This record gives sequence, C-alpha cells and structure tokens, in this order.
Amino acid sequence: MLSTRSDRTVCIGYELRLENYLDGAEDPAATAELAAHLESCTRCREALEAARLGRELLREGLAPAKDPGATFTTRVMAGIRADEGRRQQFWRPLQVLAWRLALTTAAALMVLTVYLYELGPASNRVQVSWQSQVSEGLPEPATQPASQDEVLLSLVGGSNGY
Repeated sequence: MLSTRSDRTVCIGYELRLENYLDGAEDPAATAELAAHLESCTRCREALEAARLGRELLREGLAPAKDPGATFTTRVMAGIRADEGRRQQFWRPLQVLAWRLALTTAAALMVLTVYLYELGPASNRVQVSWQSQVSEGLPEPATQPASQDEVLLSLVGGSNGY
C-alpha cells in the first residue's frame, strides 16, 4: 500500500510536466527521464494521450469560423420580421379595445359636462326663487340713514318684534 502512494506522488510530478513535454520545452535529460517513465506507467501514458487529444480539440475549436454568407443574414432578418408581425397581431385587438374604451369614456365625459352645464343655471334659478319667497315676508329696506342718530331712532321707533 505504501508503494502505491509513492507511485501516485511520482506520477503527479510527471503529469505536471506532460504539457511541457508536448510543447518540446523540456530539457533533453528531463525528456529522456519522462520518456522512460511513460514506457513503464500506463496511467501517465493515458494522461499524455488525453493531453494530446485536448490540444487537438482546442486547435480545432480555435479555428476561425467560416463566413455564413448573405443568405444567413437574409433568413435571420426574415425570421425577426415574422416574429414582430406575430407579436403585433397579438396586441392589435387589445389596442383597438383600448382606443374604443378611451373614446367612449371621452364622449361620456363630454355629455356629462354639457348636461351639468345646462342643469347648472336652472338650479340657481330655483335658489333665487326660494330666496325671493323668503324676502317677500320681510319689509323693504328703507333708504340708507344719513347719520347714527337716524339708525338709533329707527331701531327704537320701529316694531322689530320686541
């Protein structure tokens, strides 16, 4: 069991150097030592193959994409226009309903305003006629008194219900 742990520790040291080995950046003495280890260790050979495969996939992924061409742009723009058309078709009935509701409300407010305006002076006339009935029972006011003495004499001499 102890030898297995020490083998893993040794392999980890070699696995860390695999990228440099693939790049050719290792010095020749270290490369020979790593090559000897790779011949005897299956796990490190598998790790080297995985690293090679990863590099190839990465290189393929970094290759520039081909130009999609003018037909791609045309198709995408046509799809966007179609989506916009469907979206407008969905909201159009709601817009028409909102406009009709707004116009109906405006017309109702206009009719109510005219009705209240026409009814307004008639209600004032009723109040005026009521006030005239109340004032019929009161005596007509006399002319304005010329002095304070006349005011006092009119209060003392007149019958105000006392």
